[in-house]
Amino acid sequence: MSDKSLDNWEAKLLGKKFVPDNVSVAAEEQHNVVRKTDFPPVHRVIKPNSLITRDHRTERLNICIDHSDIIVRLYFG
Repeated sequence: MSDKSLDNWEAKLLGKKFVPDNVSVAAEEQHNVVRKTDFPPVHRVIKPNSLITRDHRTERLNICIDHSDIIVRLYFG
C-alpha cells in the first residue's frame, strides 16, 4: 500500500477503533481495531479538542479520532 494513497488508508482505517499496543482485545474484535503499528511511519493521532501544530508535512497522515477512539477522519498534511 502506498503511504501517499489516502483512499487506501481510509479503506483500512476509517470507522475502526484505535487501541494502544499494550491493550489486549478479544479475538472476535480484532478486525474492528487498529494499533499504532498499523499506521504509516509519519503520522499523528488527533484527539477531540486537542491542540496541534500548524506545520504542513505532506508525508504525515493525520488520524482524527472521536471520544470513543473511533477513527473519523484522515488527511495528509
